[in-house]
Amino acid sequence: MLWLRMVRVVFSPLAGPIEKEENQMKRLRGFLRVRNLLLCAIVLGAGVALYVATVPSTEAIAGPSACTYYSSGTYKTAVGGRVVGCCGQISTWGVTTKWVRCERLNCLDVLCPN
Repeated sequence: MLWLRMVRVVFSPLAGPIEKEENQMKRLRGFLRVRNLLLCAIVLGAGVALYVATVPSTEAIAGPSACTYYSSGTYKTAVGGRVVGCCGQISTWGVTTKWVRCERLNCLDVLCPN
């Protein structure tokens, strides 16, 4: 008789209170799992956005480039410069400021010695 009762509980179309609680717990666990994943994604996205926002724009140009530093936001009086050549040589002059403009150098026909 006990075996028949177990079969009836498991395959019964009308779920009893125990089965309803189990289903509710499964839904709750699924909801919490999704919520935790979303929270992790939001925190990770905020961290990446903060990192990208703090990277200076002058560091964004890698490789051969020429940067000119200016005395003010009018970009009229040059007070310094930095050039990274096609073979990696670095040349600087003057002072660096927060007002800077950089451009990439094209090195199509340069053969470096090493």
